[in-house]
Amino acid sequence: MKPKRLLKTAAIVFVILSCLASILLGAAFWNIHESVEKYSAIAQQAHPQPGDDIASLIDYMNSPDHSLRQRNLAVWTIGRIRNQPFGYQIKPVIHPIQHGSHRTDLGLPDRT
Repeated sequence: MKPKRLLKTAAIVFVILSCLASILLGAAFWNIHESVEKYSAIAQQAHPQPGDDIASLIDYMNSPDHSLRQRNLAVWTIGRIRNQPFGYQIKPVIHPIQHGSHRTDLGLPDRT
């Protein structure tokens, strides 16, 4: 194969792979956005806080009426929102779960 033809083929393959990677990355971001919207709506339906998805997600996460998996999805959604003032609001709620006092309530091993 001639060097020019090889270079042209490599460039075409690179462009095609770059386009596919961009499409996949866009689809992943879209999926995350849709999941955040979905779980925020679920939390709002279960624990209405008009105009405040954060508060409803916190209430959902702390509610014993939901399974550990459902509450974990609320925590995941909280992490995806990435709202700076919200980080200060959620730390007091998440910290005990991460570091000890409420872990056994959730069926997790104690870290002490």
